[in-house]
Amino acid sequence: MADISMGQQKKKNDIQFGYAFLREEQDAAIASWGESDQRAPTNIVQHRIYGLWRVAPNTTASFTWWHGRTLNPFLQNAALAPQLQLTDSTKPHFLAPGSEEPWLNRLQFDLIYTF
Repeated sequence: MADISMGQQKKKNDIQFGYAFLREEQDAAIASWGESDQRAPTNIVQHRIYGLWRVAPNTTASFTWWHGRTLNPFLQNAALAPQLQLTDSTKPHFLAPGSEEPWLNRLQFDLIYTF
């Protein structure tokens, strides 16, 4: 994982933005310790672009764009895209052998309150 950000979130109207790249092999981490918002706990490659704005002294608005896919869709228990269904327990039926799952995009907006 690599994450770089610029800015700060100390006082009203502060801005912070950044980029993160994550490549995590199957079972490389205990799922409950991984990033909670990524599409699967492990077996992923993912980019994240984010921005935060301190709207008030105790409120931050954040926007995140997640762009990722399953690293290896042929592993048991792989978290696949919704359009990929399993024909048996080992192979998704819309992927040719050796091909990759399509990239998925997810946009997220959060309001974070501190007290």
